[in-house]
Amino acid sequence: MAGLVNHSMRRDYILEGVVEGTARPAWCGRVFVATSRGGGRTDISGAPDCPDCISLIEKAKAHAAARERLESLRDELDRLTGTADLRTLADLGRIRERVTA
Repeated sequence: MAGLVNHSMRRDYILEGVVEGTARPAWCGRVFVATSRGGGRTDISGAPDCPDCISLIEKAKAHAAARERLESLRDELDRLTGTADLRTLADLGRIRERVTA
């Protein structure tokens, strides 16, 4: 079983593979048909997970978290700049510190 690994794919590809039998790419680029048994993964008993798939999944999660943080900061900035309060400049400075941290 040397060289065999379990691959993972995006969630939206799983249903397509299970229902329609469509081959879709795993995170690492390997193409396979998802089965209901594998749940969006190749299902090789005892094989390790594909390190490239795992790495790309972790990067996608980190990217999503950073995007959510940026959207939150943008919302806060919109709220602060919409006020005529003199403290706004100090608030903007604190936001800038958070973004660069």
